[in-house]
Order: sequence, then structure tokens, then C-alpha cells
Amino acid sequence: MLSEINALRAADGAASTVHYFGVVKAGYSSGVAGIAYVPGRAAVGWDALPSADRVAAHELGHNFSRPHTPCGVSGDAAYPYSGGTTGVYGWNSITTALVAPSYTDIMGYCNNQWISDWTWTKVIEYRSTSGFAATMASAGDGLLIWGRVTDGRVVLEPAFRIHARPTPRASKSSHHVVLSNADGSPLVDVPIELQLVDHVRDHVEQQFAVVVPWSDALERAVARMSVVDVRSPFGSATRASASVVAAGASASPVAMPDPGVSVKVVSASRAEVAWNSLRYPMAMVRDSATGEILSFLRASGNGFAASGRTVDIVFSDGIRSETRRVTPKR
Repeated sequence: MLSEINALRAADGAASTVHYFGVVKAGYSSGVAGIAYVPGRAAVGWDALPSADRVAAHELGHNFSRPHTPCGVSGDAAYPYSGGTTGVYGWNSITTALVAPSYTDIMGYCNNQWISDWTWTKVIEYRSTSGFAATMASAGDGLLIWGRVTDGRVVLEPAFRIHARPTPRASKSSHHVVLSNADGSPLVDVPIELQLVDHVRDHVEQQFAVVVPWSDALERAVARMSVVDVRSPFGSATRASASVVAAGASASPVAMPDPGVSVKVVSASRAEVAWNSLRYPMAMVRDSATGEILSFLRASGNGFAASGRTVDIVFSDGIRSETRRVTPKR
């Protein structure tokens, strides 16, 4: 879900000052309550009060580059106060009360939490130097490219053609997106930024989501999409558009196969989508009036919040997209 929230943020063309936070109704009362990039601009947390607000603050702290405070968890060796306490008095402007130095820092795992001057200052320092863009490119045709790197292994999600602002190019990166034609010649080569996922204990996971400028000419020519680790020839993953590969070089658009879509309304607010998932491994649902992304569908039969609205269902063959507009009705 964190990866999908990050893809949503890229597809929305969000400003560099905007963070996205997803809320999950978890089916358990004890366990993982939040997950985030450190640093980054997307996070996810559960909805269980009263801890949900503290979880949100903790995960945003990770987005603001902060590691854990060593209290109930290993963490920042430079943290200045023993036991992970805040170390100094704080002020709660809601209750108009002092907060004692014995409270523990929000980036730890202990109870009775507040924020230390150490964490506060580090967050402000990061916020002032984290590359917020003063201006943004205008929206246009783009290709949403997203996925993850787990212990060096690249997993590349199906791409979607969208209308959005292009993602600023990474100044330096270990990985590149390469779009190539049917004979393997590169057409686009873009460095991408990988974001480290915190709270993952059994492996190292990084994720990425970018929008690259798109055009009708690229639509006709692109046959394969790869994410390549420039440090290792084995650290790469590729998706292909079967229809373009089969057609080879073509000066005219290659016809997309029929996704065979059917929509079943299962309640007043929910509909399920069936389609040919062998041809199209993934679909994206958008509100046709606003363009809002409502859902990523990973398997035929998945559902989305319909509520009677007309939607555009965008099917991806890996690189190229085919869209069907439907109005779910009972």
C-alpha cells in the first residue's frame, strides 16, 4: 500500500512540499501500526485511536529523515538524552500545559510521548534543505513508472499513461529507467530516486515512483521498459508491450487488444471489475469527472469504491494503456 500511495502522489503531480499519508483499517490490534520512507514524502498508518495520531507523527518524522530514537528500539546513536526521553520541558498548546522532560521522544517506541528539541531541530534543518522546488513543470502526457528494489532485486510494476506533471530528474542515482524500441535501441534514459522503507526488518527495501514525459511517437515506438542498476548488470527488471514487440518497428499506432472488461456492482458503494489479466496484468480506476485515482486493481475480480460515479478503467499491458469508460449500475 505504501508503494501505491507513493505512485498516487507521483500521478497527482504533487508539489515537493506535499506529503501523502494513507490510513489503513487494520485487522489486528497489535503489530505494525505504520510504515514510511526515510526520508521521503509518503507514509501509511493505521486508524486505531488513540495511538493513530502518534503513529502519523512518528511516520512523518521518518519522512523528515529522522531515524528511531533509542527507546524500546535501536536507533540514533547521537541522540543526547538517556532513555530516549525528551530531556527538556515542552509546551502543549492545546492543553496549555508544560510537558515534563521525562516524556519520551515521538521517534521511539516507548509510551508517554512528546517531541524533543533534538528531533524538532533536526526536522527543521531537513525541511529547510530537502530540495523543495520553487517552480513546477506544467502537466502533460506522462507515463507512471513505479516499483521497488528488495535486497537488490528490482520489481517493476505495470506502467500507466496519465496526464500529470513530470517528476524532477534525480541529480544522482544508482538506478535508471530505460525505454527502448523493438530492436533494443534506447529511446529514453532517466535516473530515478529510490526511497528507503523503514520498519522493514528482514530485508532492505527501496521504492520508486516517477512520471516521465510521454508522446504519441513514444507510444508507437516503445516496446520495452527496464529499470537498471548501473552498478550491476544483474540488478534490473524489464516489462514488454506484447503488441508492439509482435508488430516490430511501426510508423502507425499498434492496435491494443480488447481487455474484455465487465463490471459487477456488489453494493451501493462498491463494484468489481473482471478483465483479461493475461493481456493486461493490472488496471487503474479513475473518476472520469475529476481524474482522481480511486484504486489500483491487481487481479481480475478486484473491487473499488464506485458510489454510482462514472469511471475510467485504465488497463496496462506493462507499458501501454487501454481505457474503458463505464458507469456501474445495479
